[in-house]
Amino acid sequence: MAKEPGFDQVKAQLSLWWNGCKITRHKDEIEKTAKRLYARKAQYYDPIEKKIGVPWYMVAVIDERESGARGGVLHNGEMIIGTGRKTKLVPAGRGPFNTWEAAAIDALTMPGKNFDKVPRDKWSIELVLYCLEAYNGWGYRMYHPKTPSPYVWSCTNVYDDSPRGKYVSDGQWGAGVTDSQIGCAPVLKQLLALNKQNAPVAGPVVAGAATIGAGTVVAANAPHSWMPWIIGGTVVVAFIGGIWAWIVKKGKKDVGTTPVSPVQV
Repeated sequence: MAKEPGFDQVKAQLSLWWNGCKITRHKDEIEKTAKRLYARKAQYYDPIEKKIGVPWYMVAVIDERESGARGGVLHNGEMIIGTGRKTKLVPAGRGPFNTWEAAAIDALTMPGKNFDKVPRDKWSIELVLYCLEAYNGWGYRMYHPKTPSPYVWSCTNVYDDSPRGKYVSDGQWGAGVTDSQIGCAPVLKQLLALNKQNAPVAGPVVAGAATIGAGTVVAANAPHSWMPWIIGGTVVVAFIGGIWAWIVKKGKKDVGTTPVSPVQV
């Protein structure tokens, strides 16, 4: 049976995908969604980060993906806050919840999630992307590895340039089906752009190999990272060559006119 990946196994790939991620569909809607979520930051998402350490922008994009940020529980979007009912969809039996915040904290800290256990100084973009994929489930990576999780990457080139498919219901795979819902990553990019002063940056990609799109293997180093060295080397060589040419020219000009100093012994 396939096993879910460890963070270290996929970190380089996630960094590569994040740095090369481009919006391919619904650009205007994504920008509007990010502004709407950002307006909810202080009231809804900052308190969650303050209490359990999960980055506010991760909470925001989950809220949008699960219920369109309309007040559904973070677990699965069910509208049960204040009703005395428990969740019926996966994960079933959670609750009841009197407040949206209580439900959100439960969703992020329940067994199998435990995101509150991550030290606050360890959160990075790659780890957020990893946890977002884990939040929805590892079915794509474990059983359909050529299709990046649309929960995270829908409406970007990472998903759209790969073999299409999605889980149309729990455990039921739809080959060739395109996820029409906006993924977490493009909204996350826009949210961080709005919050420029505190925007985290993806770490440098370590040397090695990673897959992108439809399983194409590419170098995991940042594209053209060698270019500055070539340019710098060319400038240095040209500079040294210019000095040498000047010395030779001056030497030819001075021959026969300047007495040669005797060798000192």
